[in-house]
Amino acid sequence: MVDTFVEDLHVVKEIMDGFLSQDHVSKGLKQITEIGITGWEKWWQIELAIFLDEYPELIEWDMEIAFDTKNKATTLYVDFGLTMKGWDNKYVFLELKQNNDYKKCIDLMFKDAEKYEDLKSKSVDGIKSRSKFVVGMCQTESWGNIQEYFDSCMVHYEFELKDNEYLFLQDKGKKWGVVVF
Repeated sequence: MVDTFVEDLHVVKEIMDGFLSQDHVSKGLKQITEIGITGWEKWWQIELAIFLDEYPELIEWDMEIAFDTKNKATTLYVDFGLTMKGWDNKYVFLELKQNNDYKKCIDLMFKDAEKYEDLKSKSVDGIKSRSKFVVGMCQTESWGNIQEYFDSCMVHYEFELKDNEYLFLQDKGKKWGVVVF
């Protein structure tokens, strides 16, 4: 992968680390667990949008960015696009996935990654892409099990990711995690 992908992964890491370190996010995830809520992606999108709106060095962000695909007459929407100072108005795009079960979450992530490989380099509105990431949040039991399952999905979905091209992050309460690639 291109060097900017790895650089951008570090920016996404900083953003997600900051997001996960917030007390109210940790409390929200705890309540999601206790109540048994399963469909909470909109909550995550709203909370992340509020966080991004105040993020330093961020020039602009947007939600639900439309892309045409290279091989089909299909339009796909990416959850978030953001640009930082020094990126020449190119954007990093984030597709969010959530599932309380890490296996389901990771499967959904790889399925979306397959679809999003087919996106054109510019959005329908002409926004240039710098990098695209799938970001999944799930409950964590064991990072070893998650790594093992992630590795098996890389084989199954035929993705070749080096160790520096994906990451796992832990929330403040250590019950939830984020996977990014």
